Amino acid sequence: DIVIGSTMALIGGVARMGQSVYQGMQACIAALNSVGGVHHRYVRAVVYNDDYQPFFARTNINRLCASDHTSVI
Repeated sequence: DIVIGSTMALIGGVARMGQSVYQGMQACIAALNSVGGVHHRYVRAVVYNDDYQPFFARTNINRLCASDHTSVI
């Protein structure tokens, strides 16, 4: 699999923007996977909420790199 990592505001004051980005990202991934992925590798996303706070964003990025083994952030 190709793992795309992201951190964004999914709750809180700017959640509407983050949720829209998340929905768009999921739609693109579904479209890619419906035709066999990228070079026959399926794409999936690992997304964490950061509530638009730098500390949480940094923590999430560290987690995406260390634990989730993302291909792209």
